[in-house]
Amino acid sequence: MELKSIDSSRRSFSRVRVSIPLEATLLANGDLTGIKSRLARKVPLPDNKLLPDLADHNLRNWLILLNSKLDHILNALAIDQAEFGCLSKKTHNIGGGGLSFLSPEAYRDGDVLEIKLLLESSNPMAAYFYGKVVNIVPQADEFLVSVEFISIDESIREEIIKFVFEREREVLREKRR
Repeated sequence: MELKSIDSSRRSFSRVRVSIPLEATLLANGDLTGIKSRLARKVPLPDNKLLPDLADHNLRNWLILLNSKLDHILNALAIDQAEFGCLSKKTHNIGGGGLSFLSPEAYRDGDVLEIKLLLESSNPMAAYFYGKVVNIVPQADEFLVSVEFISIDESIREEIIKFVFEREREVLREKRR
C-alpha cells in the first residue's frame, strides 16, 4: 500500500478536530452514477403561521423564541431516533472539502465511501456524504483514512463550514478561560 502525505497548504477549507457520530461504508462497485450527498429526512413540523399581533410585544417575542426551541428539540429527537442515533462517536477532522477518521478497515486509495454522520451543534444535521479515499496511514491496529467529498451539494457544504466555525469559536472561548 502506497502512503501519501497531504500538503496542508493545498486545503481550501478550514478544518476542526471533533468527536462526532460517523459510519463509513465502501461502495461495492465504485459506481458514481446517481450518488449525491443528502440530508437525512426530518420529521415535518406543523406549518408555522405567524402569530397575530399581540398587545404585549414581550409576550410575542417570548412565544416566537419558545416555538423555535420546540422545533429544534423535535428535530433533534427525530434525528436521534432515526438510524443516526446508533452511530458510534469517533474523533475526526472535518472541513468543507472532506474529513479524516480512524477505521479498522484498510480502504484503498480511490475507494468511494458512503459516510453517514451527525453534526451536533446548535442546529444538528444528519446527512449522507460520499467521498473518495485520498490518503491512508496505518496507526497501531487502525487506519487514519482521509476522504475528499464528492457529489456534494453546496448548501450542505455550507452547513459543514458553519459547523466548523461554530466549533472553532467554542475552542477559542475555552482557551480564553
